[in-house]
Amino acid sequence: MDNKSLMRGAYIFLSALIVFLGIVYIVMNTLRHNETELDRISNSHLKFQSLLDARSILEMARLCLQKYGVQACDFDEFMLGDSLGGYHLMEDKNGDYWIDIYVERKNLRTSQILRNRIKVLWESKNDQ
Repeated sequence: MDNKSLMRGAYIFLSALIVFLGIVYIVMNTLRHNETELDRISNSHLKFQSLLDARSILEMARLCLQKYGVQACDFDEFMLGDSLGGYHLMEDKNGDYWIDIYVERKNLRTSQILRNRIKVLWESKNDQ
């Protein structure tokens, strides 16, 4: 083999290697972007589900407050499927109630624990 054909083979090999590495780079970035997007979608879905659970917990707290009063319904916890939630009632000086609601659930895809807290003012005139 002469020197010219050896250089030509090396040039073709390097060109193919550069094209191959470019394709690998593009594929890896696409996969990473898809993984990040899936994490975002699953987190937003869990947040939406947690807000629905918080609404249910708020309704349970209101019903307990109306039926049993603030002493019996000071706080409570619930297992809502795969999530944990609860509330804590506090009465302010005006006789209104603050309902502090929390919901936490684990994202099975990322193993993150997502927590949501909501504080709601329930005015005592709404009990009537």
